[in-house]
Amino acid sequence: MDGYGKRALIIDDNEDILHLTGITLMDRGYNVYTASDGFGGSEQMKKRRYDVVLVDYHMPRLNGLQFIEMCRMMWPETPIILMSVDNYVTDRSDLAKEVFACIAKPFESSRLIELVNRACRNLPRRDQFNLPCDGRTTVQVEQY
Repeated sequence: MDGYGKRALIIDDNEDILHLTGITLMDRGYNVYTASDGFGGSEQMKKRRYDVVLVDYHMPRLNGLQFIEMCRMMWPETPIILMSVDNYVTDRSDLAKEVFACIAKPFESSRLIELVNRACRNLPRRDQFNLPCDGRTTVQVEQY
């Protein structure tokens, strides 16, 4: 199991995406948590640490980019995968410093699993979460 014991937070206002993405990750051993918008996602992030966060771009109250901006201030080391149906969002090279990767919807579940697994392997040890960012350049933007 790829994700055994790892925590994934999925933030999307589309219930079908939340359900299908959640099932896909759970089948691979991930502990999945969900939120229906960026505000709910930020509340979830205050409760526990996540090994990876998947966030949609278009959402009510707090969209994906606003969530990422807030998240980077509080949890700079958490890998974030930005999901969107809009190519102009997933093709933005300026997001490279803020997210681990971008993935265009709809996506194949095998590609999603590969990306989530890679994001989780790049994490520091859990006891290093409170250290300031060390300036590593492991962030990549990819489109599948």
